[in-house]
Amino acid sequence: MFIIVLGDLTQETSDAIVNIIGANMVMTGAGELGKAIAKASGTQVENECRNLGQQPAGSAVMTSGGNLAAPFIVHMVVNSSDKQHLQLCVENGLRLADTKGLKTISLPAVGTGASGLADVDSAQVTFKALRNVLESSTNLRKVRIVLYQASLIQAFLNEKALMEQRANKQPASCSVDEPPRKKIKTEQDGQPDPKNKDKIVIHVAGPSKAGVKRATDTLMKGISEAFTSQTIKQQTVTQLSKKQVKDLKKSAKTLDVKLEIYSSVNHVVVHGEHSAVTTMVGEIWRRLNEMSEQNRALERAKLPSKST
Repeated sequence: MFIIVLGDLTQETSDAIVNIIGANMVMTGAGELGKAIAKASGTQVENECRNLGQQPAGSAVMTSGGNLAAPFIVHMVVNSSDKQHLQLCVENGLRLADTKGLKTISLPAVGTGASGLADVDSAQVTFKALRNVLESSTNLRKVRIVLYQASLIQAFLNEKALMEQRANKQPASCSVDEPPRKKIKTEQDGQPDPKNKDKIVIHVAGPSKAGVKRATDTLMKGISEAFTSQTIKQQTVTQLSKKQVKDLKKSAKTLDVKLEIYSSVNHVVVHGEHSAVTTMVGEIWRRLNEMSEQNRALERAKLPSKST
């Protein structure tokens, strides 16, 4: 199962997150991602990396997660921006996680930082690696691709759709149709009951009970995977103005997602179809980041100027 989300990799709660590191195993030397993970995980992880010593390019090693919510970090040893090299790194990282018995893992947008990879190329590298590894994996069940910029989302959604299209095989025993809808009238005004206007009945038919069960299971899995929930935890949530909350709710209505704002605990929860939720979360993060920038600017303005 693949999920594309917009967020902060260091806040993930998967069994492991994936870091990009150089052969010298210095976390702060390979780019902004490594620096962010080093800061969030603490000196324990930096010490573990240092103790591992020099590692061959293209390999992957695992350390604890330190102060992170994720218990482990898979470090991919990258020394090139070449797409084939990056794909090999991702594959080796996934295989290491699988052999260690991990069931969930969170990946970054590989190569889009210091390597300067385009969003489309990064998405292709990621999903080619996933396709090559997960077909034979025994433990990994869920992969979260955590993007730091909303502009990356569409490329990854496109690659995910292509991968699912290739993998999708219609069961021979499945027949799905929508029968004619009956008009249900109310006693008060003789109009169709609005509670039933979006109701669809799906019939699954086949030559055997086993075939029908397989078709039904496939259908239900598709429905469950089409929807998701994402939670944003940020201190600036409590600072959202009434107008900002109103604007966010308007956007949520347009995208047809459910938006829940819990200002008292600095949480925002979004429920709905994957792509719509991802778009909504991107909008929320944009607004929160703007507020954070404004707050920092105000703090800087309050600082006394140095005398010359």
